[in-house]
Amino acid sequence: MSFSEFLVKIQEKLFSPGRIKKTEIDSYYQEISSFTKSINKNEAKEIDLIAHGAGSWRYYPMGINKKGKVYGNGFRFKKNAAKNINDLIDATLAINKEVSFEMDIQYPPEKHPIRKEFPEDHGFIIHDIPNWKKLHIRSKTLDFFKKNTVKKVLKHFTKNNYHQTSKLFFEIKVTEKCYGIKRATCEIVCEDLAKGLIPFAEKYKRDSGENWMQIVSFSPRALRLFREHLPDNLKDKFNYCLIVGFTGGYIKSKLAQIKGFVPAFDETIKSKILEMDWLDCLWFSIQGITDFKEQFEALNNRRIAENMKELEFSFSTYQYKKEKLKKMLKSQAKYPFNFQSFLIDIDDK
Repeated sequence: MSFSEFLVKIQEKLFSPGRIKKTEIDSYYQEISSFTKSINKNEAKEIDLIAHGAGSWRYYPMGINKKGKVYGNGFRFKKNAAKNINDLIDATLAINKEVSFEMDIQYPPEKHPIRKEFPEDHGFIIHDIPNWKKLHIRSKTLDFFKKNTVKKVLKHFTKNNYHQTSKLFFEIKVTEKCYGIKRATCEIVCEDLAKGLIPFAEKYKRDSGENWMQIVSFSPRALRLFREHLPDNLKDKFNYCLIVGFTGGYIKSKLAQIKGFVPAFDETIKSKILEMDWLDCLWFSIQGITDFKEQFEALNNRRIAENMKELEFSFSTYQYKKEKLKKMLKSQAKYPFNFQSFLIDIDDK
């Protein structure tokens, strides 16, 4: 085994040891959703299945290499070039039409040349925040970006009527500055995303009346800013989920930051959650918050005391193999709240 192959193996085991194959989607969903219902406060509640990274651990756009190519997981060593988002969505929904999708949203800074070149369509889907200073309108990267915009995904999604059975979870990616006091550090991203989603929220609705677009972020401010840029009649046409990071000390903090800034789940974040009466849910990993039952029960009790709605919760599965995941969840026995969904990594190797 070469050194580069060794690095790929380490990467795969470190970041997503519990990912599943495409052929396992149905059986995995049936088993984990049935298990989740058995430990939920409300056992009759339906559980959503969310595909992390638009349904492909290997080919979802993660970053940009020195040559301007957009790569998926492992591309630095194994040359796994990222694939178009609409193709990834089509392939997963061909297996199960009820799978929903999470994807990361990026917008260039104010006055960036890309904004002038593409004034109506410059919201791109890629995990890592690009180095915008190096990204110009003649960059090879832009060829990929132009095919993978928020607008193109939404047009494809609604044209195929996918929104009737599948949901889209848009993660607003922000830097650490978005947690500070300067509103402008992330307002333009939130405003642009809101403007881009408004026409689709107005025109396309589920027959069931359920919201099919969800807004997700590590940043309470980003969620608030997005909502503020919606007209009043559309504020409740989206669901809002805050991703909560980790509890623990220095080592856990460093591990949590490997793929970008992740805030601690501390009293500062909790106080923000208690200010957001419209917040619907929290996303978390068992790896990040090991005492989540006690933490979330206490948080919900504080919200109830303030006459706010109870939160629901969504957990990621890919940090653990299936049996270990179930064991860790079952160790807490019956829960005093509801899990509404879980996130999976799908490997289409």
